[in-house]
Amino acid sequence: MSAVLLRHLPMEAGYSWQGEAGLLARLTSAKLDAATLNHLIGSVQAEYMRLRGPADA
Repeated sequence: MSAVLLRHLPMEAGYSWQGEAGLLARLTSAKLDAATLNHLIGSVQAEYMRLRGPADA
């Protein structure tokens, strides 16, 4: 997983994600630019596909 993504995702024990709004507030306060957000989205998509495995598996 991307080091940038890991740095900005909440990892504290017991953290309540509070849905999309909570994550959006956290990312907004991190002052990430559009290029970094695009990189993070690509990293999440790639990680999801890697964990999901081949379509015919």
